[in-house]
Amino acid sequence: MLKGTYYFRYVAWQGQYDATNNLQYALAIYGNISFSNGAYSLSGAREFDSGNEVQQPWFVGGTYSVGANGYGIFSSLYSTGDYLNILVSPSTGVVVGSTRQGSTGYNDLFIAAPLPSAAASSFTGTYSMLGLDDPTLSVRDTRSYQVSLTFGTAAASASGYFASSGSTSANQSFSTVKFTYSNGAAAVNFGSELVTENVDTDLMSGTKYFYNTPDGQFIFGGSPNGWDFIVGVRQSSAAVSGLYYRAGIAQDDTPASGSHYVNLDSWYGALDAIANGVLLGHRRLLQVSPSNNARYDLTYTDSLNGSAGSYSDSLNQYLFSAGGAYGIGFEGLGNGSSLGLEVLVAAPAAASPGGVYIYPTGVVSAASIAPFTAGWAPGELISIYGTNLASTLAVDATLPTALGQVQVLVNGVPAPIYSVSPEQINAVTPLGVDIRTPPVATVQVTNAAGSSNTIFNYLGQTQPGVFNSIGGTPAIQHAADYSMVSSSSPAEAGETLVVYLTGLGAVDAQGNAASAISATIDGIPASVAYAGTGSSVGGGYQMNVIVPNGVSAGNVHLNIAGPDSLNSSTVIPVGSGGPAKTNASGAIALQPRLPRVPE
Repeated sequence: MLKGTYYFRYVAWQGQYDATNNLQYALAIYGNISFSNGAYSLSGAREFDSGNEVQQPWFVGGTYSVGANGYGIFSSLYSTGDYLNILVSPSTGVVVGSTRQGSTGYNDLFIAAPLPSAAASSFTGTYSMLGLDDPTLSVRDTRSYQVSLTFGTAAASASGYFASSGSTSANQSFSTVKFTYSNGAAAVNFGSELVTENVDTDLMSGTKYFYNTPDGQFIFGGSPNGWDFIVGVRQSSAAVSGLYYRAGIAQDDTPASGSHYVNLDSWYGALDAIANGVLLGHRRLLQVSPSNNARYDLTYTDSLNGSAGSYSDSLNQYLFSAGGAYGIGFEGLGNGSSLGLEVLVAAPAAASPGGVYIYPTGVVSAASIAPFTAGWAPGELISIYGTNLASTLAVDATLPTALGQVQVLVNGVPAPIYSVSPEQINAVTPLGVDIRTPPVATVQVTNAAGSSNTIFNYLGQTQPGVFNSIGGTPAIQHAADYSMVSSSSPAEAGETLVVYLTGLGAVDAQGNAASAISATIDGIPASVAYAGTGSSVGGGYQMNVIVPNGVSAGNVHLNIAGPDSLNSSTVIPVGSGGPAKTNASGAIALQPRLPRVPE
């Protein structure tokens, strides 16, 4: 899946220079990288950093490992002992990634693509491109921009935002763009480099190196003498659906007005464009503030709006290439509140080679159905999708470790099983699963026909997800009478809701969640009266949460957080201020019930 020679660009920004979060240091590394049998090496690679601002050869090498789902790691190009988390798209060959567990909390982005052949190396047509740069290391001078560029044409234009200007947009025109080409790469000169006199007025300038994919649909690059990143697609009117791998980097300016600092974010994960314009997204995110490095998982739902290859959700504007194989996202919706970009590459469609087989991206939360990059938590009910997983249909709510001649092995240990069928198994990640360093686990299915392939993924402390929260009525009840919360029976301020979910992680001897679990409703903190499970092996959990005062009437998000994760994929209806449901004595019912594991 990852072999041969690729073009690559890697950019790292080290924040926490001061209370504003200006950059201490920044660098770019670019050139050729070769992968072979678990080892990589660089050739013709160059490095440019803010320390000496002189191009220099870069010869670092290291090791890498990639699973069948395209998920992998390789040792850092920049910081000894660290490793990049990568996602490899088998259908395009493009690699995207970011370092989340870095030793010093730096934000970075890595993109690589196979070298085009001589016959396919030309840049033709018009590309829509997004760029991000902080040329002075001051967060006030960070800018993100869009560029429309037709290769071979001297004229081009850019529009975007400076951090110092907030939501005020800027525009720039180029009339003497020059192009040179070599070995599937291009050097494009947009004019003289950014200097003190024009750094506050020009979004971008100077020479940029661009690398092309073999199909010519996606380009990426940046300055040979800077630490910017530019990505682009040959835009089309393609419809968008299915699973994408993603990685990105951004400067979040939303805290700036009140606290006078910015957050620096980078992430990798997946985005699933499912039916009816619904997006189910996941990011494994590193947020660097002036004094802290926060690492957490974000799972969320959103709506995809737009057409003709140009779409948007509440976080990004997206542009897609022909066939939807590549996408680029403009962070912040062009309002200046967040300046950044992300790259999307299509994941392959599920296919089976025959026999007992787990789809490489097919082990997900049985509740949230979050993309596979979300990983698993101890005690989480997971759904395993594949072919020939079982020869029968069977359900057993006692959660045995063998059902219908089927076993599920997690790190080689038999896992509790709720249900089996030929194409889906619902099983529980054992509560005692070892959270290793790096924290990964393996899943394998065995039955009378043999053993499946082995799938690996990351483990965390928590990964909350509410049952039936995607495409149905979430498994949430009024605590007073255990009737379902619905549009005809909405939640009301002051009442307690019973939420059925999974992924709350380890529990104590009484079944209470060992991790601190918190919630918000409509963005307002909501008191969690209980979080835990009545099951000795996990699987189904329950959370009792009190609807706070001040929530808006209508459909609002119930967000559930653990110490290392945030789920924002559940929407509940809230009434317009009617009396909250209570039991006969007038008291809110708070006692935990035995959690139900939905079929």
